[in-house]
Amino acid sequence: MKFKRLLLLILFISFLFSEDGFSSNKYLFSNFGVGYAHIKDTGTSPLRYHGLYSNMEIAYKSIGEKASFTVQSNISYATTFAATYYNLNYIIGGLNASYLRTIPLDLPDNLRIRLGGTLNASVSGAINPDLQNATLNVDYLFDLMFGSQLEYDYSLKEKSGKFLFIKYKQPQRDFRAFFKLDLPIMILNGRPDFAYLNPEDMDFFTREYYFGGYKMGTELGVKRYLKNGNIIEVKYDWDMYTSGNKDIYLLERASHNLTMAFYFKLN
Repeated sequence: MKFKRLLLLILFISFLFSEDGFSSNKYLFSNFGVGYAHIKDTGTSPLRYHGLYSNMEIAYKSIGEKASFTVQSNISYATTFAATYYNLNYIIGGLNASYLRTIPLDLPDNLRIRLGGTLNASVSGAINPDLQNATLNVDYLFDLMFGSQLEYDYSLKEKSGKFLFIKYKQPQRDFRAFFKLDLPIMILNGRPDFAYLNPEDMDFFTREYYFGGYKMGTELGVKRYLKNGNIIEVKYDWDMYTSGNKDIYLLERASHNLTMAFYFKLN
């Protein structure tokens, strides 16, 4: 089983980088989103926590017709509650690199499918001041995800008219709608192997590393291309993670997020 996974990983990486290069537009990317999250971390509490979620990302993106490449940093924060008064604060910081290749299919020029993957590394921390000996926990997560993206380009034609006594002219506007799905290939978890500790005990904190669990993410959005080459994006994204049945203290989390992003063209 392990040999099959390794072979699949080698074939997957070979597929991603089998072409030497491609022409592309380079962007500095930044976004901010707000939404809703729910978290259950049985190392701190058997309760499920719900609350406000926010995230911010900064990235370098290279986007072309044949392929796209992204290097990104992100941070997110959730303040959640259970039973109206127990508070859990949850912070995630991470780095990732992703590559998507356009698949040469017999499709209309404005429709394309991209396949590829993302390599993620993240650190998350749970702070629960109400639970004394379970006040603080830190987790490590490394994963390789298989990514697929469907893109559809469309335009709203130029139009002019008159509103009351005012004449107006609206230029053509170019858009790209997209849907992205990420599924796990390999997940390495770094989780505690005993009950969480107070901050002063962190030097003695041991952890269990294992492959397992499940992670999934989706994005649905639209991009507006501006005359100066910049892009504005609005999207909805949903993601979930569970540490799986190998974990001594099961961790589950999921979030729904509405995000606005800006792409600043560099070339």
